Amino acid sequence: MQKKLIALAVAAISAAPAFAADSSVTIYGLIDGGVTSRTDNYNNAIGSRTGFDDGIGNGTRLGVRGSEQIGDIKGLFVLEAGIASDTGASRQGSTAVSNRTWGRQTYVGLEFPNVGTVTLGRQFTNLYDMYASVDPFGLGNVGEQNNIFTHVTSRYDNALKFKSAWWGGVFGVDALVSTNIDGSEVTTADGTPQTDVRAWQLYPRVKFGLATFTFGYQEQKKRDQDLKNKSFDAGLVLNFSALTVDGGYSRLNYEANKQAGAAKHDRVLLGVNVPLGNFTLRGSYNVSKARTDDGTPEAKAQQVAIGARYAISKRTDFYTTYSQIITNDAADAAAYYTVGDGSNGGLGYRRAFDLGVRHVF
Repeated sequence: MQKKLIALAVAAISAAPAFAADSSVTIYGLIDGGVTSRTDNYNNAIGSRTGFDDGIGNGTRLGVRGSEQIGDIKGLFVLEAGIASDTGASRQGSTAVSNRTWGRQTYVGLEFPNVGTVTLGRQFTNLYDMYASVDPFGLGNVGEQNNIFTHVTSRYDNALKFKSAWWGGVFGVDALVSTNIDGSEVTTADGTPQTDVRAWQLYPRVKFGLATFTFGYQEQKKRDQDLKNKSFDAGLVLNFSALTVDGGYSRLNYEANKQAGAAKHDRVLLGVNVPLGNFTLRGSYNVSKARTDDGTPEAKAQQVAIGARYAISKRTDFYTTYSQIITNDAADAAAYYTVGDGSNGGLGYRRAFDLGVRHVF
């Protein structure tokens, strides 16, 4: 009996390296923090604000990711927690789910060679992925694009997502469907309206020469409601040797939640990244114009931003940004157009400056 146990132990030890070669688990993370100064509040009774903040450029996080080779297919998972490095608190939350432990992303899926990946769980939307690649500030810092492009939702719960490979090196397509974008699906037995907000997205992408072009459509609708929130979005990146030029366009139709009579919006981004050795200079211009159905004058909001990033190593860099809402004549402007950053809201301010450091591990 003892010889059999020894033989089994030796066999298990011998098999372990072969198994380890086909699977891996990695701990990774990012810590980002610095100082922000915000001025020119919509409420004249509120003064300026200067403070130490977390996640200005990118949200601080701690994650675990793993994969296992199963024949030609690869199984994979991600558990990623958002952390406020200035207080130690969990970062993500919502009206539906508060204090999310793994609030950034939690998903499991499969990767098919030369086809793409299929994942299920809480994860970044295709719309977010597109604009993160188009915005010179990567949807972070006080110059982030989604200070004006307010319809860009970072993550959906209950999401089934497909992200294709680059087929032939020139074409791909990303798709997503969610049965409730925030919180668990609701069931009711007493005839009350369902509150689930369902959504789907479809985003083809094309590479040709120096250009990468992505465009697509998304739709959100409450389960027991006919009206929908819809958006068509397009992004373009021109990658020259000396600089990168970015462009974005969005047309929105808020059928389900009209805002001050302005249910439709057109939004445009123009941006540039200029690498100069370890320095990268960044700048952008964003504009949103509301189109009304009732003859109300059009409302317009604009943002300009400039910034720089300096890499002192492959994993550590410094950054600084200045951003300003230069035009904001919408009736609901105070609620929708302020200078937020990668993790913090704009708090009603129209001007902001940031200075911080980021370390990736």
